Amino acid sequence: MGRIALLITIVGLTQLNYLSFGQIKSKLFDSHPGIQSVYLAKQEEQFIIKQNPVINIESQQNWFINFDDLDLNYKNYYLRIVHCDKNWVPSPLNEIEYLSDFNDIPVRDFDQSNGTKMPYKHYEIPLPKGKLSGNYTAILYANRNKKDTVFAIRYALVSSLSNVFSKVSFANQNEYRRTHQSFQLTFSYQPQLIINDESNLNVFVRKSNSNDSEPLKLDKPLHNVQDRIIQYQFFGQEGIVPAGNEFRIIDLRSSQQRLSFVSQLNQQGEITEITTFPESAQGNYPYVQRNDINGSYIIANYENPQNKLFADYVYCKFLLKANPMKDEPIYLSGGFSNLLPLSKLKMEKNESTGLYEKRLLLKQGIYNYRFVGSKDLTEYLEGNHSQTENEYEVLIYFQQPGTRYDALIGYQPVRFP
Repeated sequence: MGRIALLITIVGLTQLNYLSFGQIKSKLFDSHPGIQSVYLAKQEEQFIIKQNPVINIESQQNWFINFDDLDLNYKNYYLRIVHCDKNWVPSPLNEIEYLSDFNDIPVRDFDQSNGTKMPYKHYEIPLPKGKLSGNYTAILYANRNKKDTVFAIRYALVSSLSNVFSKVSFANQNEYRRTHQSFQLTFSYQPQLIINDESNLNVFVRKSNSNDSEPLKLDKPLHNVQDRIIQYQFFGQEGIVPAGNEFRIIDLRSSQQRLSFVSQLNQQGEITEITTFPESAQGNYPYVQRNDINGSYIIANYENPQNKLFADYVYCKFLLKANPMKDEPIYLSGGFSNLLPLSKLKMEKNESTGLYEKRLLLKQGIYNYRFVGSKDLTEYLEGNHSQTENEYEVLIYFQQPGTRYDALIGYQPVRFP
């Protein structure tokens, strides 16, 4: 009998190489610096954008791949869809097996921004219909050259062949009760799934808007074959996860007035400059509830909320007041940063003010962010509090006997508390 890999994903540092050990990772490529704001979303006002979205295979027609091109010169773009296994390595399937239409789709239609200081072309591509569940990566390339990659972005399609009953609570162990949260995992599956043992079954648990994973090997679960129920029992530290803290927030929806957590707003230049209030390291402070969106973000313009083409680009300067014990790099992190390399997210210390700073070009909206580094540095900067209102996702992959791919048979978003 095989052992089960349960992956607990912790929001942290992400080295976003395109191919690493065969994995395809979400990334914006430096060869096309004009590309900004790459995400998948439904056509809804004030849609909350998450990284690595999981989409029901029956409703994928409501989803679109979005991106902006700040370089107004005309280019020929093409979209390619790649089916991947549970670890985001390309699967052995042929395109005709997992796509309903042809691959390498030409991308020609776009909308022009309205009344913005920074003009851009906005592309909104209907998500190509997948025939099979599992992990997918959408890859945009230019000029009919598949090596001229513009970006890669991950998503997953789920066919609900199982019912997941998971729960997050305070850690039971006294030494972790103030800083960690604990999982309980049970799911049932439909009779057409032939799960004789657990060798082809993989359960992933991740925090929303994160790519990093710390795998934990668990003994095989209790498997009630007659009732088709699988239960994971945690007796020690297997099911506990550092709780982290609430995300910090900046409201960039307006270039005309200072909204929440905006310290300075300068409209004088070609691009509006916005500065956050200086944030402090909060690892040694008690827990404070904050109405965040768990690392996600929203694209919106405050003065014209009905039309996202009015959303302009602004420079946002993030400020941090901290005195780490070691001279270690500090990085900005959030759902909006998952496609960027670490070099573009590193905070630089201003010796005259003593503050760490990072200036980024962002589209108007509401953003969640935090400051991260090594494990100890992140704990100093953000802290771990078991009361933190986290959002987790449970994903269940299974390779049915006789098939050549990892199907995503179950999915459940879980909130704590």
